Amino acid sequence: MNDTDYVTPYMEALHDDNEMDARDFYRWVFPEGSLEEKGTVIVNEDGQREYSYQTEGYKYNAIVVEVTDKKKLVPKKRWDNESKEWIIPKVWDKEKEKWIDDPSQMKEKTVVYRYTVTDDLDVIDDLQRSKYFCLMSPLTYVGNNRSAENARECYAIVVDLDMIRIENGYPVGFRNLLEQMKLRPEESAFAVPPCSAICASGTGAHIWWILDRPVHMYPGYVDELQKLKRALTNRVWNSEVVDIASRKDVQQEGIFQGFRVVGTKTKIDTRARVFKMGEKVTLEDLNRYVKPSDRANIKEAGRGRMTWQQAQQLYPEWTEKVDRIRDLKNILSELRDESRAEEDPKKREKLLSDINDIKNEITELEKRKIWPVNRRVYEWWKDQIREGAAFGHRYWCIAMLAVFARKTSYYEGDSMIEIPDRKNPGQMKKKLKLYQALSNSITLEKKIYLIKL
Repeated sequence: MNDTDYVTPYMEALHDDNEMDARDFYRWVFPEGSLEEKGTVIVNEDGQREYSYQTEGYKYNAIVVEVTDKKKLVPKKRWDNESKEWIIPKVWDKEKEKWIDDPSQMKEKTVVYRYTVTDDLDVIDDLQRSKYFCLMSPLTYVGNNRSAENARECYAIVVDLDMIRIENGYPVGFRNLLEQMKLRPEESAFAVPPCSAICASGTGAHIWWILDRPVHMYPGYVDELQKLKRALTNRVWNSEVVDIASRKDVQQEGIFQGFRVVGTKTKIDTRARVFKMGEKVTLEDLNRYVKPSDRANIKEAGRGRMTWQQAQQLYPEWTEKVDRIRDLKNILSELRDESRAEEDPKKREKLLSDINDIKNEITELEKRKIWPVNRRVYEWWKDQIREGAAFGHRYWCIAMLAVFARKTSYYEGDSMIEIPDRKNPGQMKKKLKLYQALSNSITLEKKIYLIKL
């Protein structure tokens, strides 16, 4: 394994004037005002700690994790399919007369600290003195949990470059990469989009393309960004840059991947350093360098313009429901913690009952509304079948007809289209004959005749 830093000396020799300190770099990534301001902790009437936001509207925060060399014992959890919860093994301690974690069901876990990065970037300054590994993704999150579900906006696409080609102690692969960034995509298959910055991360480098506007982390958008990042990784990890046996050795990473925080410790006990190489980019800039099927098809890549206060005025019922669901989930989390710590079996049973009630209420609130249709839609689809039924789509045609039939029952003033009842032998017999006929190899004329029936 290579444990030599070839990137930093190379960058120092050719791009020393472009080096940025950690604060300036992350202010470039997260412009002033894009993160939530640091708030104050207050205590409410119930003695509970609350976080007070100081900015108008709602913004998100970046998150840093600090991986220490400390270890701690934690209970082994198991997932219970019935309760849909993680179960922690407990045993009864006769001396203390309470339930405690089962000592025989413990495991060692690395101690990891999590820090919220607010708009002042003070956390970045504080971590410059850390003796541990510090990682941060170029994303913002809601809350303090760095999960995919909590990710809200993507500010950059970053590719981790390793296994750089070295010849006679010279990083020829890294030199080739910088040359490939000067090529035009229509001129060379090796062209790589010019990057915004390069971070020397120890034995490798992080290639940063900082976006001119953050992209919302909607599920569909995440898939598009993931696809684009895979294509860019393949571009960077080409045979002129890396020394790998096959394409299987290319290190593909997800869009949620964290990267070494600038100024913090690397694997070889150096400090990660960053150098500005260009300007911010657009998704269109990056899309030009990959084939059409790998491009990120994002229709709008900016922050939503509507504040929560505006949404409350325009959609009061919806925002009230969202607030209620959020409050219930917070209560649910607290009750779960209480139930795990509760020693009295009766009180624990009551807490579990409350938890179940809250779960049911959340389920009801999160139910999606049904889209009803008028009887005319059903009749329109029947006409479409008569006019345009084609071989190979028989099941789909019938399935959609059944869907529209069902949806008419939710339309005010409309009665539901009659669907064969399993308890009615006559109706079921007709339905079975139709299904069997459609399942057999039949001529187009016969099939259209059956659909008309």
